Amino acid sequence: MDVDPQTLLFTQDSIKNTFKEPREAEGIDDAVEAILSGQLKASDFPAMRVVSYDGRLWCLDNRRLWVFKKARVPCVKIKITYNSSNPRFRDLITGDPALVKRILKPGYWPRVRGHCRSSFNPPAQNFDNDSPAEAETQFAMKILKAFVEKSLEYPWSKLKVKSSELVPQRFP
Repeated sequence: MDVDPQTLLFTQDSIKNTFKEPREAEGIDDAVEAILSGQLKASDFPAMRVVSYDGRLWCLDNRRLWVFKKARVPCVKIKITYNSSNPRFRDLITGDPALVKRILKPGYWPRVRGHCRSSFNPPAQNFDNDSPAEAETQFAMKILKAFVEKSLEYPWSKLKVKSSELVPQRFP
């Protein structure tokens, strides 16, 4: 299944700044740069493991999620499980309610353990797409989706969308 990584929730309050095998020498910030420059694609990574629980999608692969969110990748592959018995997820849900509350707040980012850049070069236009036209279509669809979501939040008579809101923010 493909989803926008911005819709996925983290399941940890901190993450290590490097990956496990086979990318153990690669920092998560290096992966963001590689995606933004076009050297890597989201499809070069394995599908992320996600738990569907209480109407939300909770990602078990927090470093990859951090990378995809920072790089503003529009779509990633996930594998959904409806079984919430994963130890990390179970500990999160049954553990500290304050942590769950923090994670559910918009704009939540886990703390990165170790050195990690926080700002990145502007992203490439063409993430996993075969053509620039496809990238433009995806961009237009994101704008339309943002407009529709805004219109559902407010009555039409009070809806005022600034042109700056139609351009997606590249970095949180």
